[in-house]
Amino acid sequence: MRVPIDSALADVTQLSNERRMDLLPRLPPELQVSCLELLRIDERFIASHVSRTWRAVALSSPTLWASYEAAQFKDLEPSLATVLLRSQSVPFDFTWNPRRPSLKMSPILGDMLHAHALRLRHVRFPTSHQAPSDFLSSLLNRATPELRTLDAWSLDDEIRLPESWSSRAMTRLRSLMLGSAILPSRIQAVSSVTSLGLNAPRDCRDLFSWFPCVQEVLLYDVWSTTQLPYELARSTTSFSIYSDAHSRSDHSIQLQALRWRLVPWMRIESAIISGPLEWFTARAGDCWDMTLFLGCFPPSPLNFVMTLRAENKTELHVVIPSNGFFDQTTSIHPHWGINLTRLTLDSISWQLPLLVQHIRTLPSLLSLTLLLVHGLDISAQELRSWNDSISVPVLRELVLEYSVISSTENVVQFVQTVPVFLFWGDRRLEMLRLLGPGIAQLRESDLPFASTFCDTLRLERTKLKDPNTFYWSQH
Repeated sequence: MRVPIDSALADVTQLSNERRMDLLPRLPPELQVSCLELLRIDERFIASHVSRTWRAVALSSPTLWASYEAAQFKDLEPSLATVLLRSQSVPFDFTWNPRRPSLKMSPILGDMLHAHALRLRHVRFPTSHQAPSDFLSSLLNRATPELRTLDAWSLDDEIRLPESWSSRAMTRLRSLMLGSAILPSRIQAVSSVTSLGLNAPRDCRDLFSWFPCVQEVLLYDVWSTTQLPYELARSTTSFSIYSDAHSRSDHSIQLQALRWRLVPWMRIESAIISGPLEWFTARAGDCWDMTLFLGCFPPSPLNFVMTLRAENKTELHVVIPSNGFFDQTTSIHPHWGINLTRLTLDSISWQLPLLVQHIRTLPSLLSLTLLLVHGLDISAQELRSWNDSISVPVLRELVLEYSVISSTENVVQFVQTVPVFLFWGDRRLEMLRLLGPGIAQLRESDLPFASTFCDTLRLERTKLKDPNTFYWSQH
């Protein structure tokens, strides 16, 4: 009885399929390929086994397999072998970002890539994943005419760049990021490179002879003993130097001895603000502005990032340790806050006391913003106990931005304490703005006292575009 039923079902299914007509084969080939392009490469593997049509499309389109990211696969060696086979001879991109960051690339995977070195286009090892130096050394000694990007910042050992490096060997290389690399004693110029990142050798004076057309430069492990280029290349638009995350260096001393010009983006580290400020203003003239950002970059402590911006949009970014920042600014430049027109503070539980202690007056401040990250960084009781306040005689706008509003009562209490730590005389503020995702819980009727010191109260659910900054306009 079972056999006749199965036979009948099979006949019905076949007839249904014939009458329905599969639309997939009737789609234009370009549209079929576009459908597969919408999928991740691991999903294309699955799609290529759904039907004969999808499989035919997948196998006849090598560009669908022109890139490989280790994070998308569990079986790395078989999957890479299949992708390399299906991509045929088109330029190939490889990214080593396995699901387990500690997983090292096997020699078998390296041999597969070496076999296809002629068509490697972008080779990337994200910072959190170590690149095998043996693999890279062997790769760099091979012909790689298609190579455009080599990003291998975290290496398991030093690698030595081959003596054969030149523009002839690397005709298309645009971006080079290498950590712990030893440069040849007589390196030939590689003029194709426009983006460069290196652990700085002790002597970098010939950097722009090695890479004459570079536009963006990142140099790490730059110390006071590092010999930097005397002048920047004409092509350079961005130049950033770093020391070590655990111990900052003072690059401003080196800066004074170099004939560097202002570029659209420059980044250095300094112990104080005076050196970079003097260097910048000597080149920028009278029209410039300053921004300060307070940030924590683990494992480093809190730092201020001072941005000096000239009228022609060139910028100097200086990382300064937060310890003693206010002491430095008030002792070296006691009037640095005279022209401060906009000020934004985060971490106000410790910034506000420091500001009140060291900077008693901000005579030009027009707008003050306080970022209350956790709803209430400092209690109203603490503020009421203060004996000092900041004089802001021309302040027009006060902004309180909350990331979370757990209690409207806390917000109301905090607003009530504003006149305790801010003093603007007998005049009134033009506007008080309260911002945050839960601000809809509040009504103007909850803050009747606000009308005693401001003309306009505005409740907004939006966020500021430029948080965490001080702004000093020197126009």
